[in-house]
This record gives sequence, C-alpha cells and structure tokens, in this order.
Amino acid sequence: MNRRIQEIFTAAEGRYLTQEEQDYISQTAASVEARLRAMQEVSEKEASIVDATIREVMRAYPDLEQKYRAAKSKGTRDIALALRFATSAMVRNDPAAFQSELLSWFNTILKGIGLSASFVEDTYKTLERIAARELTPSTLEKMAPFLSQLTIALSTRRAEVKE
Repeated sequence: MNRRIQEIFTAAEGRYLTQEEQDYISQTAASVEARLRAMQEVSEKEASIVDATIREVMRAYPDLEQKYRAAKSKGTRDIALALRFATSAMVRNDPAAFQSELLSWFNTILKGIGLSASFVEDTYKTLERIAARELTPSTLEKMAPFLSQLTIALSTRRAEVKE
C-alpha cells in the first residue's frame, strides 16, 4: 500500500478523514487501473529492456567481465530487480517506499562491490533510455520519475559517499 495512504489512515484513527485526505485517496485510487496496465506492459517488455541495457553497457565497458566475475549475469539480475522495484513503486505511487525498500540497500551493495558512481550512472541512464524507446508514452510517463529516482539515488549518493 502507498505509505501516504497508510499514514492517513493511521492519523485518522477515531476521526473522519479530512477533505484533503479524501482527495488524496480518491486521486490515488482513480489512477490504479492505469498504473496496473503500465505494470503489465513493463512486465511484458522487461526481457527486451534488460537485454538491450546489458548489451549497451557491455559494449561501453568491454573489460567488465574481466574485472567482475559473472558481470553479465549479475548485471542482468540486478537491472531486472531494479526495474521490478521501480515498477512496484510506480503501481503504489510511492517513491518513499522505493527509496527505503530498494535504493538504500542496493546503494550499499553497489558500493561494496566497488563499482564507480559513473559506471552505475551510465548503466541506469542506459536503462532509462532503453525504457523510453521500448515503452508506450503513457507507460513511460508513469515510469520515468521512478527510473530517474533510481539513477539519481544509485549514482549521486555513491559519489557523495566516496568524496
């Protein structure tokens, strides 16, 4: 569930919802069907988006397999996971949950592996670009903020931590 909606219901225990709270819940609920359709499209196109992203990253970084064991298979797994979490956050319309459920944890993992912030940024900008090419405009409109959040959180924070 969307964290904001959970917070609304928690805060409203023993009272009626305010008009602002009602409006937020109504607006969120009204867009659920469209967000679920977008999720279905991402699901159907996941393999082509992830495969194209990996191909471009491997082309841009030809020595990646020599530096990191199983880089292609692990990269494929990680990009698919990130795309799935971004899609889940889009369905819930909840960037805060996305940040706390995946991005903070994933950022720590990437730092531990030793991947540079610029490599991570290149990888997830490539994912954004491929998704923009593969998804319909309607789905991309819903996904773009979450894909951008993914790129920014995984590259910028890591750069700040390393400095």
